[in-house]
Amino acid sequence: MLGRRGAAAKLPARPAGAQRAGKPAKSAKAAPKPSPKVAGPRLRRAGVPRVRFIGEIIAELKKVTWPSREDTTRLTAMVIVICLIVGAIMGVLDYGFTRLAESVFFR
Repeated sequence: MLGRRGAAAKLPARPAGAQRAGKPAKSAKAAPKPSPKVAGPRLRRAGVPRVRFIGEIIAELKKVTWPSREDTTRLTAMVIVICLIVGAIMGVLDYGFTRLAESVFFR
């Protein structure tokens, strides 16, 4: 806890052997861990969250506004045309820089 000036405030000391409120006292021996071979309620319901997750995915996909076939066709054509234009520009630049390098370094 921080005091008024940012310094740590002193907490009252607990008497030896006192336990925290709401927490049971720890015993000298730790409780034995359950065997992993025993199927508890958590193991029996392991598939339930997955099924719920798939159902939520389907519900969200139903909310999506999907583009029409015409929009998809038009946008795909635009992407292909832009790729061809950029490819042509890069090809011309590559050819020009290759010719320039050959004329400078390989006379």
